[in-house]
Amino acid sequence: VTLKPGCDYSKEEFLFVDRDEFVYVLEGELDIDSGGKGYHLEQGDAAYFSLHDMEGIRNPGETPAQLLWMVSPSGA
Repeated sequence: VTLKPGCDYSKEEFLFVDRDEFVYVLEGELDIDSGGKGYHLEQGDAAYFSLHDMEGIRNPGETPAQLLWMVSPSGA
């Protein structure tokens, strides 16, 4: 997945929230707001979270964020 600089998605923009997500940052930066906390990821960082708890994601950087994004049914 590629997120352009400044790209910002809120929970309401995701079709399904009953799933778990794993994201690995190949290049660039990614901010994740989940469970009332903010996480800043850079190249080589990874995160696992439930879309049920996720409030938003964004690319705060000035370059595209290249991400490896995996999805599974919630609780699997």
